[in-house]
Amino acid sequence: MSLSAGDRKTCAEAFSLYDLGGGKIDARNLGTVMRAPGANPAESDVEKWQAGKTHITEAEYMALMEKQKMHEPAEDCREPFQIFDSEGTGRIDVGELRNVLGNLGERLTYEEIGNMMLMAEVDADGKLSIDDLIAFMAKYN
Repeated sequence: MSLSAGDRKTCAEAFSLYDLGGGKIDARNLGTVMRAPGANPAESDVEKWQAGKTHITEAEYMALMEKQKMHEPAEDCREPFQIFDSEGTGRIDVGELRNVLGNLGERLTYEEIGNMMLMAEVDADGKLSIDDLIAFMAKYN
C-alpha cells in the first residue's frame, strides 16, 4: 500500500502535533499518531514497533504509515447512520437524528444540533439524505 500525497500530508501533520523537536516523537504515542490520520494498526503491532525504543523518527513513522490501509471517514460514517434508515431509502428522520446526537457519545448542545440541521437539506417529510449528511460532515470536519 502506498500513501497518496494527501495522506502523506495528513500523516506529517499528525506527526508534527507530537513532535518533541528534531523530527521524533515519544514511542509511547506511536499508536495515537498512527490512528489520528486514519490508520488502524493492531495494538500488538504498535507494541512490536515500539519495543525497546524511546523515540520514533518521522522517517520510521512514515515507513510504517506507507504499509497501513487508510480508512475513508465518509464510509466509516455511513454504517451507523444506516441503522436509522429502517426503510432502506437512504434518508433518516431528522427528529430521531437530533435525539441521538443530543444523547449519545460527545453530547452536542441543542444549538449545535440546530445549526447542523439548518445547514443540511431536510425534505418536506422531515428526512435528511445520508449521503448529504456525510458530505456535510466531511466538508466541516
